[in-house]
Order: sequence, then C-alpha cells, then structure tokens
Amino acid sequence: MGLKKKTAQTLEQNLSFEDALSQLELLIADMERGSLTLEDALAKYAEGLNLSRVCLGKLNNVESAINKIVQETNGQWVENPLLLTEENT
Repeated sequence: MGLKKKTAQTLEQNLSFEDALSQLELLIADMERGSLTLEDALAKYAEGLNLSRVCLGKLNNVESAINKIVQETNGQWVENPLLLTEENT
C-alpha cells in the first residue's frame, strides 16, 4: 500500500467530514493568498488532495447508507433498516 493511500486512510479514520472540509477550506485560502513558496504550495496541494479524498470517501459512505435505507423495487419505495457498525460511523 502506498504512502498516499495510508495517509488518506489515517486521515479518514481520524477526521469527521466537517473537520476534513474545514481543513481543506483553510488550505485553499492559504493557497489563494499566493504568499506560499513553491514547495509549501506543493505540500499544501498534496494535503488538500488527501483531504478531498477523505471528504469524498465519507460522502460515498453516506450515499451507500442512504441507498440501503431506501431502495426502489418495482416502482415502490422500500425502506430497509440501516444497521450501523463502528466502521460506518
């Protein structure tokens, strides 16, 4: 497993969606100011990619959970119970 994937997985385990999004917004603001060195901008860009992956992963998990709760079957909406495990939260 590559370092980037491990970093994103570690971030995902430790950050809520809201925290990851807030950190991403701060990184973007820092980069938009234009006062970073090239090396710092590159490091923040890489960190931002990891944070965006965390956000996307959490959004995908929520979408999957919603799809488990409500599914369309033969034109009828069927509500299925969602059993949350520690992995899903």
